[in-house]
Amino acid sequence: MSEDRIPYLRADMDEEELKLWDNTLMDGLENLDKEETIQKMKEVGKQFLGKDYDLAFEWNDKKMYCSELIWKIYKRGAGVEIGKTEKLGSFNLSDAIVKKKLKERYGSNIPYNETVISPASIFSSDMLVLVKSN
Repeated sequence: MSEDRIPYLRADMDEEELKLWDNTLMDGLENLDKEETIQKMKEVGKQFLGKDYDLAFEWNDKKMYCSELIWKIYKRGAGVEIGKTEKLGSFNLSDAIVKKKLKERYGSNIPYNETVISPASIFSSDMLVLVKSN
């Protein structure tokens, strides 16, 4: 495994895969103490328990959306940035369905400069490594 890659967790992993994932989570990130880092990541994650889902995708801790939660746990708990944050306006927002959804959520005040992290950015991160594929 590359020194700067970590395996990602999938919802459909069986027990054997989960054990492999747990054992390789911090492999290659030799500057991190595995137990200490996992504990810190858990502590960071607990801070977000009970938060509402953030339909506005705001980059704060009042509410959370899925990718933001993952990114912040890894960043604050392990000092690792999985994926590249971007500005909302950097995405292709020209599709009619997207425009409609933006209008519903923001009216005429679309926060184009809002920092966001997308699932695609996390998924395509060079830091992730596939543990097992069917």
